[in-house]
Amino acid sequence: MRTPLFLFCFLLLACCAGPGSYQTPSSLQPVRPIDRAKSGSYEIDIEARGQIMSNFIFAVTLTNDSNQPLRIDPAKWYYEAYNVKRGRANKYQDGPNYAIDAREQLTYWENRLDTIKKAQNPYSLDGKSAGDIAVEGLVTGSIALLFGQDNQEVEQRRRWEDEEWEDDFTEQVAFTEQYIEFWRTEALKDTIIGPGGTLKGKILLPVNRNAQLIRVHTPLAGEKPVFPFKQH
Repeated sequence: MRTPLFLFCFLLLACCAGPGSYQTPSSLQPVRPIDRAKSGSYEIDIEARGQIMSNFIFAVTLTNDSNQPLRIDPAKWYYEAYNVKRGRANKYQDGPNYAIDAREQLTYWENRLDTIKKAQNPYSLDGKSAGDIAVEGLVTGSIALLFGQDNQEVEQRRRWEDEEWEDDFTEQVAFTEQYIEFWRTEALKDTIIGPGGTLKGKILLPVNRNAQLIRVHTPLAGEKPVFPFKQH
């Protein structure tokens, strides 16, 4: 079975879940100081996990230390990109770069899966009546005769196309279901954390490969913790 590039990329994401396990063309290293904790309110930690499909991946751990519910909306989190010259950071003008909205992605991929599953294999004989098959056989035979082809070769070609279509169909379904699982269970979404609660998940932000420094902003409870990273 052939494995398309997009499925390979996603399997890379699924298999490389541990810290430091990504093999990427560039990497992000944290820069100190980092806004890690807000006394009496919350504690947030962000760890760079590499890149996938032109996105930075960050693993987030967030604890609500207050006695009030804490709402988070990762789709409003973003980073600003900088170049550093002579020790001075100069901001790019293409920002801010917002995190990908997990709920929108989940809806998109669920709809895509529904569309994929409704597709019909044009090469399959399943579900066709004997009359339909006979007509198709006559048409195929006529075409084969017209082009000087052997009927057996034409039928072998149809079977090969049938298998190829089914393989591609199975791969697309598997890839889409894995993406749905990621956005449903691993990605952080707009949610509320109760007092004392801890939430873990991932956010994806579009890559800027030219930036030497990025500063990730995570608006929370009227504050804006900043996490700077150097890119190598």
